[in-house]
Amino acid sequence: MLRRATRCRFGARGRDDTHQFLITSLRARLTSVRALLPKRHQSQRDYASLGPFKIIDTVYLATWIDLPRSSDYPSYKAASGAVVGPVRHPGEPGEPLFVGAVIAARVQPAQSHQSKEHSVMKICRFGSGRLGVVEGERVYDVTSALDVLPSSRYPFPAFDVLVANLPQVRERIEALLADAVATPLAEVSLLSPVANPGKIVAAPVNYTKHLLEVMADRGLNHGNLVEQIEKVGLFLKASSSVVGAAEGVQLRKLERRNDHEVELAVVIGKPASNVSREDALDYVAGYCIGLDMTVRGGEERSLRKSLDTYTVLGPWLVTADELPEPGALDLAIRVNGQARQSANTRDLIMDVPALIEFASSFYTLMPGDVILTGTPDGVGPVRPGDVMEASIEGIGRMVVNVSTASA
Repeated sequence: MLRRATRCRFGARGRDDTHQFLITSLRARLTSVRALLPKRHQSQRDYASLGPFKIIDTVYLATWIDLPRSSDYPSYKAASGAVVGPVRHPGEPGEPLFVGAVIAARVQPAQSHQSKEHSVMKICRFGSGRLGVVEGERVYDVTSALDVLPSSRYPFPAFDVLVANLPQVRERIEALLADAVATPLAEVSLLSPVANPGKIVAAPVNYTKHLLEVMADRGLNHGNLVEQIEKVGLFLKASSSVVGAAEGVQLRKLERRNDHEVELAVVIGKPASNVSREDALDYVAGYCIGLDMTVRGGEERSLRKSLDTYTVLGPWLVTADELPEPGALDLAIRVNGQARQSANTRDLIMDVPALIEFASSFYTLMPGDVILTGTPDGVGPVRPGDVMEASIEGIGRMVVNVSTASA
């Protein structure tokens, strides 16, 4: 319930070419208070994280903000960088604070709705197939953005429809974010960011040090001929092996060695056939972390790497505009807190553009197809009960639990 407004004064400084700001003490018009607060904050009592703000449109702003602690005084920021505040709490800790201003624009949290010129977009799938955007430690539910996808009937497309229509989905997400409901990231179960990859294309021994360790270790090569990637080519993994971080890896063939392999995963955004190296990155929708789990043995790679849950993708899709240069990213994996693999994608023998050029010369890459770019040296075994923590610079980290496959 709204309470009688407590008036407070603010100072403002700064202006830009299109907006001028007049900050003044005023009395709230109670009928306008709640309507002007974005819905995603109406349902939350902790408003201490509401700043900084950005410009949306011209409007009269007046709203209450609950501060749980007297020290939680947010600063409010206008488009030009002018700071309104810090706000002085007029009452006791936990008492509502009235924020009133006559300004030239409606404002909302800058982190919740970025400008189209630079839209931070980490898209995830979570729960029962819901769509979300990850910002900080929160996931904003934008599932209704899926309404823009074209309806399909059998036979269904042989590619991922969301990835194929990612520009339209992103545009709809931008419109939804201001009112999206937030959930703490720690409370959601993350699925693979790509629901329906047509094929998983994988690059073997694509780091020189890993090539050397495989050649030298019979526990890794099992007497198989190991050659450079230019000679051996690529291989395919079953799309049925794909899971998300929360689903974990369920080991089979426990009598054998099961290894982790952390890799940069490239998600193709549009049909690509005979693509040149120079144009290759134009066909990328985004990137995520990939775990190419492996059962060691003498069989073909595709068989030993296609077990259920043996391709982990996640924790989310970072859109390609966020990682314009995938050739200089640190990647690493820890098992039970112990460092295992650590490298940089600059060490790839065939980098991302070369892999797209190579793969697309053999078969058409379709939206949602995933290229696993190869793993560095340091591969090692995992066992039921282990916890893997994989990370890639610019993408994030994902924690994956290891268990035993049910009978």
